[in-house]
Amino acid sequence: MQHLPPKKLLAVAIVLSLLGFGAYTLFPAQPPMEPVRILFEGKAGNVLFDHQIHAENYGLDCASCHHNLEYGDDTFSCLACHEKDSDDPFMLSYMDALHDQCIQCHEDEQAGPVDCAACHNR
Repeated sequence: MQHLPPKKLLAVAIVLSLLGFGAYTLFPAQPPMEPVRILFEGKAGNVLFDHQIHAENYGLDCASCHHNLEYGDDTFSCLACHEKDSDDPFMLSYMDALHDQCIQCHEDEQAGPVDCAACHNR
């Protein structure tokens, strides 16, 4: 096997480094256009908002929820759409949406309470 002289080896290393740096600056990694999940802090605990469920599964476009929302603006509360007693048969009430999401996540992750008494003190 033939060894490269140190100067040629250094030149190859420099060229490869420059090519790698150039490729990185020309084609940087792009963050997703929309977050997949967002964690909101709530009075009764954190709420995991799933964009896919709301956008893709329910056929909502961005303007359905965000209207004139600019990046960095405050977001809407869950109650803006999930009223306490909704007449819309396709819209879960606030508590139903919260319960479905929390309990399902706790069961999937095998972490967190899944029984009523763990969150609801009497």
